[in-house]
Amino acid sequence: MTMPKLEVIAGCMFAGKTRALVRRVRMLQEEHQLVHVFKPAIDNRFSVSDIVSHDGTRQRAGIVPTDDEYLTDGPGIVCVDEVQFLSSRTVDRLMTLLRTGAVSNAIVAGLDLTWRGEPFGQMARILCLADRITKLQAICACCGAPATRTFLADRTVWEGTVVIGGAEKYEPR
Repeated sequence: MTMPKLEVIAGCMFAGKTRALVRRVRMLQEEHQLVHVFKPAIDNRFSVSDIVSHDGTRQRAGIVPTDDEYLTDGPGIVCVDEVQFLSSRTVDRLMTLLRTGAVSNAIVAGLDLTWRGEPFGQMARILCLADRITKLQAICACCGAPATRTFLADRTVWEGTVVIGGAEKYEPR
């Protein structure tokens, strides 16, 4: 018997994290694996009930309130998009599911850094606990070089750390 594993897909905005997660979910489903897909309620940019990448790739998902610890009550593989928005209680729940073998594996995707260049929410902790990390890069909106940071281009909202948005507010740099 193998121990459950936590896999993390991280990077800046527009790096393809959600697209990579959806690709993994679809591969697992083709292998007839039981997959539970979730997204935080706060992420309602493109859909309330689906995870959606910037290129339109979609996958049906359950909703996790940001301050809740609910993920799943059944076996299988847990996949969570925008994991940076989850509370410490929800991350505790995920780690308990893995530690006890209640789920076989978990794959999560999210921003590693805020637009200020600081660790985003629980991501520093999640990255430390991960068994496998895939760090994706985007293409810089200014020079075309590999981008590892998210730049908040909409200067009207610079007061907060969490500003939900897409290409209308952010650029990879």
